[in-house]
Amino acid sequence: MASGIELNTLESYSVYFLSIFLATFFAYLSDKFSYKNKIGNYKVNKAFYILSFLSLFLPVGLRGFGVDYGTYLNMYANVNLLGDNYFSQYTGMPEPFFAILNYVIAHTLNNFQFVLMFSAFLSLFFVYLNLSRYVKKVSMAMYIWSYSFTYYLLLYGLVRMSIAIGVTVFAYKYLETRNFKKYLFWCIMASLFHYSALIMIPLYLLVNPISKNASRDDKKQLDLFKFVLLIIFIIPVLFIIVQKFFPLLFGGFSWFSRYSTYFEIEGNWRVINNIVCMAPLFIIVLIWNKYFNISIYRSNLYIKLFLVIIGIGITSVVFPIHRVAYYLYPAACYLYASVWKLPFEQSRRKYTIVLYNYLIFIFGLGWIYLSIFQSDLWKPYLIPYYLNLP
Repeated sequence: MASGIELNTLESYSVYFLSIFLATFFAYLSDKFSYKNKIGNYKVNKAFYILSFLSLFLPVGLRGFGVDYGTYLNMYANVNLLGDNYFSQYTGMPEPFFAILNYVIAHTLNNFQFVLMFSAFLSLFFVYLNLSRYVKKVSMAMYIWSYSFTYYLLLYGLVRMSIAIGVTVFAYKYLETRNFKKYLFWCIMASLFHYSALIMIPLYLLVNPISKNASRDDKKQLDLFKFVLLIIFIIPVLFIIVQKFFPLLFGGFSWFSRYSTYFEIEGNWRVINNIVCMAPLFIIVLIWNKYFNISIYRSNLYIKLFLVIIGIGITSVVFPIHRVAYYLYPAACYLYASVWKLPFEQSRRKYTIVLYNYLIFIFGLGWIYLSIFQSDLWKPYLIPYYLNLP
């Protein structure tokens, strides 16, 4: 049973859309009023950047309902029930760091709402921390807008996974610099919030293959067709390998049943709908691929990550792994936000960028409405919105 202040339908929609619009607007201002530090690097305007963060954080952190709300409330109640004996009976579910988060809040703040607040904070903090590196390199507003329509509203349900996704987004910079040790460390940290984050580790070699001429390879035009064929072949092979060995290693743990559906081969063509939000970007990359590596930092890396999303989406028709693609959605946001850097002809540059922003804005609105607010899974848990003040 939901609790808190219940908003009517119009007020509920206003909360979601206003938070996204404000976050996008403040991200734009944080970029516009950015400044150079003493060594000449651009830094975001912190005041506007924090306002953008708060615009997304507060509605999620203060919500009184959502997908799996009852599940997380029961997890917290179990901590209170067992008290100091909680970890003596701990069997691995929820994941260690999330279990610790619940335990600490139960024994200090003693309010479940703080679990949702800290979870929302961590999920968004790492995304914003990573994005701050791209000031003047990408459109901050387009990044936040594309993040909002591709993933943000999923924070109202995928609590643990959203934290893990945030942590792996922070690890992107170690993909860029090919620092496997630090990348591995952060992926392991993420897996302690949601075990599925371990799937990001083998991805390193797929998008950063060992090469003596790595920097030269980054400047070559990526053969999209060959890479898509490669990942459509590799992903099922990896799935079958994991399907065989994961149960052998972890089948004895009580939490394994929660992940067992990942290993049940099934045919469902409708899951392809999960990557429709990537359709405009796929068209852009298909048409302008040769221009990305001219102007965009590590463009081949991010295009590969994006194509892995497409590959996972296609193979999910048979193998139920579509949620794994969420770890890569921020890479798609990077590309969405990089289009303004492409070398358009000066005479039509302004017109092209304005038209692009307008079309992505309209597409994003449509996608939010159709995929979330027309979804039998999400809408009943989002409308009406319940406001809970701790």
